[in-house]
Amino acid sequence: MEQKSVDKYMDRDIRTHAIIGAAMEAHRIVGPGHLEAVYQECLEIELRKSPLGRGFRGG
Repeated sequence: MEQKSVDKYMDRDIRTHAIIGAAMEAHRIVGPGHLEAVYQECLEIELRKSPLGRGFRGG
């Protein structure tokens, strides 16, 4: 595999890991049984705190 191709997949894996981790943390903090809007707001906060935070605008 070409180096550029490997770098592209590694970058995608890092982003994917950060997004899934933020979603799991949001659910852990809020807990079950809330409306989607509650989880969405918490996820936005968690994403801003993640390595992706500088580029995340939400909404």
